Amino acid sequence: MANAQAGLRWLGRDEPDVAEARDAVSQILESGKRATDIVAGLRALARRTPGKAAEIDIHEAIQEVLELLKTEFARDGVVLTADLRPGSARVMGDKVQLQQVLQNLLRNGLDAMARTSHRGRAIEVAVARTHSGEVQVSVQDNGCGIDPSDMQKLFDPLYTTKAEGMGMGLSICRSIIESHGGRLWPEPGFPYGTVFRFTLPEAGVTPKTART
Repeated sequence: MANAQAGLRWLGRDEPDVAEARDAVSQILESGKRATDIVAGLRALARRTPGKAAEIDIHEAIQEVLELLKTEFARDGVVLTADLRPGSARVMGDKVQLQQVLQNLLRNGLDAMARTSHRGRAIEVAVARTHSGEVQVSVQDNGCGIDPSDMQKLFDPLYTTKAEGMGMGLSICRSIIESHGGRLWPEPGFPYGTVFRFTLPEAGVTPKTART
């Protein structure tokens, strides 16, 4: 919708900027294809059929999502920090499903900062390797945070803290990550907000058993 509105503005000028309008339409087509892939991936998840597993550069996959959401970040005045180094970490999985998880976590962060007016809005995305042979992705916002009593309920189907939420996003995200052999969990952010972390097995690395 944002790209469609931008395209109309470019065409509505006294001297229409056809090149910018064409770029906006191209982005609409890309978004439409991505939506089709997402729906297909969610259908496969619901049917418990295997996704399209392939070796993925997790840094590049994240960068594509950030590019897709840059208009929303700019609109909401959000400062994005992303520690990405393409080529430094690869995982096995369904790229569309994993990108959908990241989109959901980022949009949750945007929603959490909607009521933040006394400090700048910021989201930080980072990727790191763990000692157990996994890749960990973290998404941290500096929003209002999550009540400790809600932490354990966040992944329950139909449970939501949003006025217009359906309570399915985080439940689906956890199902996707667990189907990839990883895990997803929230933590209180410091000094503000919330950080969501998820892990995925690194491609070509046999995960070590975590110590207890």
